[in-house]
Amino acid sequence: MDNLSIKLKTELEYLHSKIGGKNQRIPTQSDLEGITQPNAIKALQFMAPYRAIYEKLEIEGLPINDHEAFRCALNQFNLKTVDDVEQFFDSGDIIEIYDMNLVQMYHNLTFYLYCSYDILQLATTPLYQLYTRDAESNAAIVKKIDEVLKDPNRRTVKFTVPEHYLKETKIKTPARFKINFKYISPLLNEQGEAVAVVTTNHCTPTELHAL
Repeated sequence: MDNLSIKLKTELEYLHSKIGGKNQRIPTQSDLEGITQPNAIKALQFMAPYRAIYEKLEIEGLPINDHEAFRCALNQFNLKTVDDVEQFFDSGDIIEIYDMNLVQMYHNLTFYLYCSYDILQLATTPLYQLYTRDAESNAAIVKKIDEVLKDPNRRTVKFTVPEHYLKETKIKTPARFKINFKYISPLLNEQGEAVAVVTTNHCTPTELHAL
């Protein structure tokens, strides 16, 4: 194995140890040998913030829970909240941070309870290629995020997107979920500009529904 493959293997094993091996398989030697150099670099970039977050919590002797991990994520990305959004974090919520281009920057450990993809797939494939939902829900999500980022009042609000279904697209037996969005809040950069959002949702595995 070359140095890049060794580094990738080390980081995958570390992150997998933190997510608890919930639904994810550990990528095999064949997976590592077959990955291209650009994708290997992309995967390392994807995992780096999580390594930094979990190591910081370990060094400080703090638990890897939603609140502590979220605060570390804010620090990692130089973001700050506009209010006490953490009061809206409920046990079992999926908590995610998205940038202005709707690229996922962070997700909590609960995310992995409802994900069949391994870390390499998550790291090297955009989420919009891994999941599908109806066009109306997609449009409502984009509209709400845009509203929150542009709202001069800058506050946590209910994420008013109707309940809908989400399914995996690149799995032989794809999982399907009912999604109930709960809250959304803008996140600010060091200049005080709204450049990202944090969202919470409740996810329920379900049988096949028409999309």
